[in-house]
Amino acid sequence: MKYFKQLMGACALMAAISAHSATYAPNFVWQRWADWTPGAIPGASNGNPDDDQAGTPVWRYGYLTGGVFNSVDPWFDNSMQPAVWDDVWWGSNVGGVWARNYFGPNVDNDNANPPISRWSLYHDVSERTHSSDYTSAWDWVNPVGHGAILNISGTLKFTWEGHFANSSPLAPIEGIVAKFDSSSGTFSTLWSGTVLNPTAGAALSSASAVTVPMTFVGVRFDEGDFLRVTFRADTPESSTPLWLGMADSLYMRLVSVVPEPTVFELICVGLAMVFAVRRLRRG
Repeated sequence: MKYFKQLMGACALMAAISAHSATYAPNFVWQRWADWTPGAIPGASNGNPDDDQAGTPVWRYGYLTGGVFNSVDPWFDNSMQPAVWDDVWWGSNVGGVWARNYFGPNVDNDNANPPISRWSLYHDVSERTHSSDYTSAWDWVNPVGHGAILNISGTLKFTWEGHFANSSPLAPIEGIVAKFDSSSGTFSTLWSGTVLNPTAGAALSSASAVTVPMTFVGVRFDEGDFLRVTFRADTPESSTPLWLGMADSLYMRLVSVVPEPTVFELICVGLAMVFAVRRLRRG
């Protein structure tokens, strides 16, 4: 009996240590723009993935290639290539961005798109930049472990920008929010849709935007799962400069963590059963 009590005391202590060492508690929040940290070295991927408020690298920035939704090779389903840091994106006031290439300060962005800023993803379909095959994406990689239940809400704002004083194109944009299940190696769609330039045929302006609200309740993420947010234009390259954007303001809140038995908990249960059986035999 003395050893049984010691065992149970040790198991209780280990459980208490495990519970207090958990980094993520209910109501922990991830927001990409709030967690944003500039890269460390221009031209390198140091700092990508970016940390959350707990110091865990969860925000993965990169670019994708592939076709549209109904193609044999949809872009969102492909492996992401990591972006590198550009400390001053040439010709822009957005500050530093993650981009496909970096050619040095004050150098034209030709063949470096797409950029990812603190607020937005981009897809440049301008003929002169030779970048229409590449679109931007971010992944949030679950740091909690098995059984993380999240509520996700916010908006995706799609924009059309370029040098069209009139006759701007319809330029359809396809967007998707998807969860990758590491156990099956597949994506499941939380939201997908196609939006059209609301000022098609006229000039591009601040009115050339469509905002889509997002609400996903009780989404479960297990070890190795991640959320992917990305978009791409479904339009040919444009001889007139044209780039599409998606400003994301998603708010991700941890609701709960479904308890999973740890290894030491299973060992404790097994040993307790052994002691119980031995005691019955002696009785």
